[in-house]
Amino acid sequence: MLVLPALVVAYVGPYSNPYAGPCFKRELNLSVTNVPGLFCAPHCEPIYQNSCPPTKPAGVTAMPECIIGVNSTVENYCALICNTDAPNQCDKAGGAICHPVSGAGGVQGVCTYPAPSRTAVAAEATGVVVAANITVQVAGR
Repeated sequence: MLVLPALVVAYVGPYSNPYAGPCFKRELNLSVTNVPGLFCAPHCEPIYQNSCPPTKPAGVTAMPECIIGVNSTVENYCALICNTDAPNQCDKAGGAICHPVSGAGGVQGVCTYPAPSRTAVAAEATGVVVAANITVQVAGR
């Protein structure tokens, strides 16, 4: 009997891990001010309910929201918004973590993927900018 190792394939789609592969067109590889990690942020589109693609990694219960303003006072990019007091809302299999967002009372957070240690060191050593540094504007809060 031949036993083959299981093949683990990283999620590819909106809100995916930019360290595992490039973000899609109309997505930005983003970091949020004072929040560690990155994520692929899809552009808000009126074709979707709540303006954000509903597709997300399996098992994720964090909700997509058009809540991030990039170089604008208008929310124009989506993020997976999570509750910091509720565990496992982000892409646990892919390594995403719910990090609190400043100004949101410590309860609301955003799902981000941590940098692999070699990538972080290489980016710092070469001065390569791997993401846009933005400020999250929490709509209506």
